[in-house]
Amino acid sequence: MAHSFASLPRFLVGRKPYPQVPQLVRHDVLVVAAGLLRAVDIALMPLSALLAYLLRFGSLDIDMSHLVVVPFGMVIIANSMALIQAYDHRELCSLHVQCSRVTAGWAMAFALLIAVAFFDKVSDQFPRLWIGLWFVLGISASLAARCALCAYLEARRRAGTLTVDIAVVGSEAFANQVFGRFAGLGDLDVRVVGVFAPRLAAAAPEGTPAPIDALLRLARRARIDEIIVQLPEKRDKEFNDVLEKLGELPINVSLCPDLFDLALAPRKLAVLRGSVMINVSERPLSGWDAILKRLEDTVLGALLLLLFLPLMAIVALLIKLDSKGPVLFRQLRFGFNNHPVLIYKFRTMHVAAADDAAVRQAQKCDPRVTRIGRWLRRSSLDELPQLFNVLKGDMSLVGPRPHAVAHNEYYATCIDRYFHRHRVKPGITGWAQIHGLRGETPSVEAMHDRVTHDLFYIENWSIWLDLWILLRTLAVGFVHPNAY
Repeated sequence: MAHSFASLPRFLVGRKPYPQVPQLVRHDVLVVAAGLLRAVDIALMPLSALLAYLLRFGSLDIDMSHLVVVPFGMVIIANSMALIQAYDHRELCSLHVQCSRVTAGWAMAFALLIAVAFFDKVSDQFPRLWIGLWFVLGISASLAARCALCAYLEARRRAGTLTVDIAVVGSEAFANQVFGRFAGLGDLDVRVVGVFAPRLAAAAPEGTPAPIDALLRLARRARIDEIIVQLPEKRDKEFNDVLEKLGELPINVSLCPDLFDLALAPRKLAVLRGSVMINVSERPLSGWDAILKRLEDTVLGALLLLLFLPLMAIVALLIKLDSKGPVLFRQLRFGFNNHPVLIYKFRTMHVAAADDAAVRQAQKCDPRVTRIGRWLRRSSLDELPQLFNVLKGDMSLVGPRPHAVAHNEYYATCIDRYFHRHRVKPGITGWAQIHGLRGETPSVEAMHDRVTHDLFYIENWSIWLDLWILLRTLAVGFVHPNAY
């Protein structure tokens, strides 16, 4: 295993850049798969009951006294399977474990159903053959779903897409301990992409591990699932600065004390098992949260685009009649994980001013702004074309506003944790915007307030918070005195 950035493992050579849209890593894939299995089991309860009734009686004319037990069975199967940990995402790849737990879960569910019917003195109302067929069909379908899932996960594992890619930050001796621990894991495919010295220096002596700057560059062009940082006995300012820099990445960062020789059981399962892991930074959106966020953007983004298309057509016509130049203004801005994305807006300035390399912020009574552009900026309607960015996956409906590259580079040097905004996709509106923090930022303090609100949103995200921000934007967000 190579120990420097210059000689990384071959599997990284020629690899595609890290995608701009957050992708599900191994843990997220398994969590989502476990949730889908739960939904499949619940759905199989009524489906297998109907099919068993059809096989037994040749019709689906089910008596209401028979049908009433089906919803009760759906509740029981969900809870019994969860009770025996049939949805433990860590065991989804083990077909033997899954088969034993599914068998036990369905048996427990039907035993409870029969017991309830017996003590309620209604067991004689349910045909035994129907109940038997119901059980056999249900458990067979549930086992078949597990077999299919295991085959799918195995195929993804062989293709390398379920492998956990980690980077180690620490001494070479610590890295060797990590490598030794991974060698003993038979149920977890782990690849170490490199070992990095906990330094912020721009360069490193020949033959030593690459500094943190190199790790940041690697994390923005290749997938890394976890960063394991050696926790030293004495922590200095440089170590704290290292953690601060790593916090910019949308990657799980864990501290690991040098306690490999102690027989301590972890309280939280992590990539590195059997060791004490202290999580200091997590991906803000992962698993079902990432899916819900993308679903929200796709569905609501498409609906809003259909709603505003007539208005956007009128605005485009007014722009063409008002001044020469294209309807849309395109500009590179930093997006997820500091990747540049091409942002679309309605052009609000004269062409020469819009192409200004200095990227000066618009000011009150700015002569560069056109007549139509002044109205568009005041009403924020110039942002509507970014709905196309949302559907492409470059942006989200709600998130930190993307800033011009020149502004990003400037504010990152004078505002702590500024780049932490890029741990999620940028948004058309956000927590800062509905609190009046929009438009020109004449001082560093004004931008600091905006960043503080952005970080609060990232750390407290929920689907309900997104919907609240969208409702507030529709109610009061289109007109603001700072928008000019």
